[in-house]
Amino acid sequence: MKIYLDHNVLVGIGGRPRWPDADAQLTRLVELAHGGAQWVLSAIHIYELAGSGDDRNVTEYCNLVEAIRPLWANNPSAVRRDELLCFLASLDGSATCTPHVRPFSDTVAQMWASYAGPAWIGDTFTNSVGVQRGNPQMRERIERAAKQTAAAITTGRSARQAGSWKTVEPIANASLFASLLGWNVTDRRIQELVTRIRDVRKDCPMLAVEDGLTEARGKDAFAPKSSHAPDLQHAMSALSYCDGFVTEDKNLGEHCRLVVRRLGISRQIVKRVSDLIIPGSQIGSAI
Repeated sequence: MKIYLDHNVLVGIGGRPRWPDADAQLTRLVELAHGGAQWVLSAIHIYELAGSGDDRNVTEYCNLVEAIRPLWANNPSAVRRDELLCFLASLDGSATCTPHVRPFSDTVAQMWASYAGPAWIGDTFTNSVGVQRGNPQMRERIERAAKQTAAAITTGRSARQAGSWKTVEPIANASLFASLLGWNVTDRRIQELVTRIRDVRKDCPMLAVEDGLTEARGKDAFAPKSSHAPDLQHAMSALSYCDGFVTEDKNLGEHCRLVVRRLGISRQIVKRVSDLIIPGSQIGSAI
């Protein structure tokens, strides 16, 4: 089983401030790993930890990550692009090369390669955090994108309230698909994806999860902030290709439960590692 751990969980177990039950949670984490659980993290953990001003928190958090040797969720844009290419290939019986979706990497270096940027063989989580902490310009670029996410939530909510979302949605989907695939929005293949959106969502897990989270956030009354952008990235990887998601974020957890019910998929969404149920283990219960 693949279990995605939210940033706040790693802070609570191995960083600062630690949870009162951190030792018990760490023990469960180790036990579950021996029982077959694979922990999953992503580049968003690197970004969030790099924003910490507490050196001890950074050091202890990094030590925990290096010790648990997680899988790494690949770039969500790359995963969604591969999903779309696979869908289009399934429609084209003459396709000579069948693409495949690669949601995970074994190492940080392989994960960075999915972002089509510079990657160094042997790179580590600790090194990547250090690079981002020492490079404010890199963080500024990520933060600008985060602000756009908050604005998009507000725009989508306004469209729903005005009753114009059904008109706006095909345009938004076409723009997203064109951006992911690097094609012109007028490309006939983009239009085919838009007109077959129900089939796309059925066959493309991460795109379906993204749509579900977008709808849940659009209907919710919470005030969108830049800090919600990392939450979306965590949840997209956690719900689309993992079996469980451990997060202490009440609002995010509730949105994830709504999406899971809407899509009819089975995912454990819990607040503590000890709440996970791993087949063959006598460990806790889901909430």
